[in-house]
Amino acid sequence: AHDAWHILKEYYLSPYFFDSQILKSISLTSFELKKVYRQSDPLFIEILNRIRENDLTPALLDQLNSHFDPSLNDVWKDEYITLTTHNNLVTQINKDCLEKLDGDLHSFSAKITGDFPKDAYPVDEVLQLKVGAQVMFIKNDSSGKKQYYNGKAAKIVSIAKDRISVQFLDDSAHFEVEREEWQNLKYNLDQEENKIEEVNTGVFSQYPFKLAWAITIHKSQGLTFEKAIVDISASFTHGQAYVALSRCKSLAGLILKSPVKMENIITDKRIIGFTKNAVSQIPTDQSLALYIKKYTWDLVDDLFDFSSLKENWESIKDVKFSAFDENAAFKAMTTNISDVLNAGLISVGAKFRSQEIAKISKETNLADEELFLNRLEKAANYFVPKINQVISEITKFTSLKLLADEKSEKTLSVLISSLNTLNVKLSLFSYTWNDFNRENYTKIFLAASNKYDLTPKKTFVSKIEIPKEITNQKLYKSLIDWRNELSKKRNVPEHTILSDVALINIASKPPKTTDQLASIRGVGIGNAVDLGGDIMKIVNSFMGASTLF
Repeated sequence: AHDAWHILKEYYLSPYFFDSQILKSISLTSFELKKVYRQSDPLFIEILNRIRENDLTPALLDQLNSHFDPSLNDVWKDEYITLTTHNNLVTQINKDCLEKLDGDLHSFSAKITGDFPKDAYPVDEVLQLKVGAQVMFIKNDSSGKKQYYNGKAAKIVSIAKDRISVQFLDDSAHFEVEREEWQNLKYNLDQEENKIEEVNTGVFSQYPFKLAWAITIHKSQGLTFEKAIVDISASFTHGQAYVALSRCKSLAGLILKSPVKMENIITDKRIIGFTKNAVSQIPTDQSLALYIKKYTWDLVDDLFDFSSLKENWESIKDVKFSAFDENAAFKAMTTNISDVLNAGLISVGAKFRSQEIAKISKETNLADEELFLNRLEKAANYFVPKINQVISEITKFTSLKLLADEKSEKTLSVLISSLNTLNVKLSLFSYTWNDFNRENYTKIFLAASNKYDLTPKKTFVSKIEIPKEITNQKLYKSLIDWRNELSKKRNVPEHTILSDVALINIASKPPKTTDQLASIRGVGIGNAVDLGGDIMKIVNSFMGASTLF
């Protein structure tokens, strides 16, 4: 962030990635991607490349300026999007265009729950629209149907109460838009686990588009336009002119609101210098072949590296759960797989790496190492049954219904991560080593990694039946139902609101005040302040019903 540069400048030469400390400590190999997908006109591509390299000739500048249209102030160009430099210019253009439209003005207010600060609103809190308004989606379709994406332009064709229909500009398809949700995510440091946790504290719900006769050049990054009006007369930072012009697919679809001057094209010498240096470091065919060989050996070395499983196991092996049955099941699992995991997989894998892989020159072609491939085949015959044994034991435990508290959630997350890692390794060890091919091996790795997510999302723990020992089971059930609804509303795991243990404690000894609620184990002052109103209503309702007779 710009406001942090006064601190960062003590450690870095520039805010760019290429001046990071890590990149200075290694030798970079560069690859230049030369195929252009957005544009196909050689003249336009040359103009853009010259602008990027700060080498635009007067002749090319004249070619670019031939697309200046002085009539823009008098005649509006339908279905064009204006790219300009400042937010106030964008706001004014969109406001003027909306006012010129005939028809009624419709207002749609956002629905906000929880904590969602105004400066984080993704769109206007109150969207003002008319039929015929040009809009742009600012979010990908969360339904997974890919009916729209961030940057897709459309025109409003009908408006009813909480119903808006649009026609997309690119394919003329009609679509009825529904509200989307944005989460206000905050991050807390878990001191015990030394990990950062993600917590959703609020939700903003609104139609996922904004008026888009004009957008800022900054917001246009990554987008592509068939037709665009570009105004860079007030450009103020490097790269702005290039970004704006390169959004257009062709010169035919480009209109300049004002002629481009050389002072409008601002570049940064540091970026140009890095690019030139990177191009000079493109590897030769010989060195590239060597890198590929070393990479292939690294793939095999990674297969025998079980250190991530060791770290996972160390983080949970001594965990204690809230319920006796869970502790018994976890102990049974650890007893059954501890030796196999430590001595059978982790230790043997480390020995194979140091005694077999480390001794072979990485400049050789793995596919030609017949003796080593035979060793890999034998190693696979050893590792596959042991991996299957560990997978079986972990699966038994993760399929249990556990008490939904934070400890169970974290433990299951670690176990599932380990399970996925083991499944990927199992797929790779099952490879036909005597017929090794790097491309086929990589395809198996990618397919297995996609099937078994190596960084799974948080686990939602299964719930146990209402414990029989709870005196006020109806109250407990009401608290469970309330938590379930709130977790859906906030889109967070249920235990992050309150654990089962906390709900059991509330139901066992119903509090009469928020102070009493705060003192209950598993609740605390923060939860009492945040959730106390809802909980006390449920408790008071139950207590009133309980004392009627």
